[in-house]
Amino acid sequence: VFHTKSSDDKGNSVYTPFTKCTLPEKGQQFLLLFTHPTVGSPGNDPMQILVSDDSPEGMPFDSIRFLNATPWRLEGTFAGNGIELGPGLSKCFPVDPNPDISVPIGLGTRINGQIEPMLMNHWTFYPGNRVLMLLLPPERKDSKRLRAISLIQHKQEIPPPETDETE
Repeated sequence: VFHTKSSDDKGNSVYTPFTKCTLPEKGQQFLLLFTHPTVGSPGNDPMQILVSDDSPEGMPFDSIRFLNATPWRLEGTFAGNGIELGPGLSKCFPVDPNPDISVPIGLGTRINGQIEPMLMNHWTFYPGNRVLMLLLPPERKDSKRLRAISLIQHKQEIPPPETDETE
């Protein structure tokens, strides 16, 4: 349960629940993503929490997972395969971690039986990375273009630069 903190008229702290989530029994490492509720989400909380298994078993390296933060069901192709992404978190998709090969993606929403394109791009993946791709609604009301923001974790930590210590 997550709370907001405020003060009553006597200056006492008041904690008011505003949303909650349930963690899966399996797993030890979770990523909690706070989003606006999607259509059909249970309850009437002002925020929805999407829980993702953030362990290497739950989200392997050399894979991508999408967070469709739009109210639309997105359809299209990713790496030459058909893909459907409802609002919320997707399953993990393996990627070819070859930086010399760009991976095509095309997503849209179905309107009157036709796919209305909303995202057309080519992405590059590097070995030992895992990617959470946030798919966000258009920034402008008159736009139909999705925004895509990638959160990338590298498998190997990059060591800090060595410093010269002189006495």
